[in-house]
This record gives sequence, C-alpha cells and structure tokens, in this order.
Amino acid sequence: MIKRILTSFLLISILSCNAQNTALNTEFVLPGVIPEASGMVVLQNHFWIINDSGNAPKLYKMDFSGGLVDSIYIKEGNVDWEDLTIDPNGNIYIGDFGNNTNDRKDLVIYKVLYTDLTKDTISPQEIHFNYGNQTSFPPQANQMNFDCEAFIWYADHLLLFTKNRSESNQTKIYRISDVPGNYTTYPLDSIPTNGWITSASLSFNKMHLMLLSEDSLFVVNNFSDQNFQGTSVDTITFDKSQKEAIYMDGNGKVFISEEAENGGSNYMFSLNLAQVLKTYIPQNTSITIARKTDYIELKNSTKEAITIQVFAYDGKLIDTIILRDQYQYKIKNSNPLIFRSEKFAVLK
Repeated sequence: MIKRILTSFLLISILSCNAQNTALNTEFVLPGVIPEASGMVVLQNHFWIINDSGNAPKLYKMDFSGGLVDSIYIKEGNVDWEDLTIDPNGNIYIGDFGNNTNDRKDLVIYKVLYTDLTKDTISPQEIHFNYGNQTSFPPQANQMNFDCEAFIWYADHLLLFTKNRSESNQTKIYRISDVPGNYTTYPLDSIPTNGWITSASLSFNKMHLMLLSEDSLFVVNNFSDQNFQGTSVDTITFDKSQKEAIYMDGNGKVFISEEAENGGSNYMFSLNLAQVLKTYIPQNTSITIARKTDYIELKNSTKEAITIQVFAYDGKLIDTIILRDQYQYKIKNSNPLIFRSEKFAVLK
C-alpha cells in the first residue's frame, strides 16, 4: 500500500431535522424497465444504463428527459451487473463483478464495441479476471473485501474499486487491462472511504475521480495512476438511499441514479460541482466528522490544535473553529456548508 500525507477539504451538505435534500436536484423518474439502475455513461448525447442482477441483460439508451430510446440485448446474461464505464473510442464496459457473498469465481467485464451499439443483440468481448490475493471463497468476515460495484477506464486499463463488507473502512483498488483475456489482479492501493462504494466516474479532464456511496460522494482531486489517492479529497454528503450509479459530464454536472426501494420510484438526480472543483483551497486539518440531525460532531485525530474554516456554499467565510479534541457544530439552517481541511477525513 502507498502511504502518504493527504490533503483534503470536505464539502458537507448539512441537513437539519426537517430539511430535505439541499445538494441533489431531481431530474426525472427513470423508466419502469430500469428499476435497479446500477451503472451509467453518456455517449452520443444519451444516457446508457444497465440494471442490477435479476433483470434483463440489456443495455438501455435513454434521452436526457428520461425517455427510453432503444435497448441492446447482451447474450452472455446478467449474473450481477454493477457498473458501466467508457473509453475514448466509445467502447462501453459492463462490470459483471457484483460479489455480495465474496465467493464468485466467474468475474467478468463485457466490452461492447462502439460499432455494435446500433445492433439489437450482441455477443460482447470478454475480460475475465480473479483476485490474486483471495484464497478462500468466501473469506473470513474480516476479509470480506472482494465485492465490487465501481470501476473506470483509465490509460488502457480498467481500475476497480471494492465495496468493502468487512469492518475495515478501506476501499481497495485493482487494475486490469482493457484487452479481452484472462487476468489475475492484485491490489495497488486503498482509500479510506468508510462506505460501500457503489459506482465510480472520472471527470473529462481526468483530474477528479468520483466514488459514490449511499449517502456520500468522495471526489479525489488530482487523481492519477501514479497517485491513486490524489492530493485532496472532497466529501459531499446527502440523504441516504440506494444510490447505485454516477456519471460526470464535461461541464462539472454529476448525474446520480437511484434504485427503487419498497416499490417506490427510482430517480435520476444531479449535482453541479463545477464551481466547487474550480475554487477549492486546502487548509491544514485532520478531523473526523459525524453527521447528526441538528449538529455535526468534529473530532481531532491529531495531538495539536487545528484551525477549521467554515464557508457557505458561495465561498463566504462564516466561522472559524479551533479544534483541540472534540466539538459539536450546531446547524443553523439547511444550507450546504464547506469545511476546508487537509486530510482524508472519514465520515462516521
């Protein structure tokens, strides 16, 4: 594992006891044939979306108002499709690597060629892989970190980010070639997300990695395959629900899809991060943040006093905190706040 001092600033969307989502905008309700959207990309000015396991093995094409345009049947089937990614040539990759019980030995990524996207039915290319560091199927409870629901294409490879089901807060990173074949992969690094990562996306300029969980979005800034943890990490929190897919467009707009729960509707949300990613200014801090209904709890993990700056979403400085040990910051309204910091602070 690569060990380093990280810088970060955390964007926390604070919710009061009766406030609704302040950070996410509702775009539309997804079509009924997509009840469990688990991955998406944007190509040809359309969304391309897949469903989770238990649904038809289809790649759906949808317009930006939520209208279903077309679908492609994938002959190989859907064991547990969990995410989509895309390369610069327009080839789409389907991650059939969902592994809730950590005992699968048939992990595969399907490569759908751009030239096949006009067909009704296709047999995609196949990238088979296994985790070289897994020796038991399933492993012991404290080693349950071989589930995966998130990946991106990067520099002729696919980077996979695990959904850690053990007590550890580490999301492991694996790398596999985008060329069809059979591969054994080993962890390259890990990120302390303290969350079940359900999808990933990379910004158009390749500098910002998005890792999604049910109630948080981790934005790894200055990301590269030489520095997987980046130089800073922004953590954005929102109301908890089964959020399973993410995509960021070239203008800094992030789309987040949600799986339907208890027979309800499944929504497409959005969040504009253009200004945030453009203006972040790291400060010196090492904190843990616990979100409550009417306050957040800040806890200093170092032995030295830390100065924390609190900003409004428009960048105006509204408070300064000298954090020596532990502090409860009272929420005055439902507007998002920005806590600027210099380490990867883990949300509890």
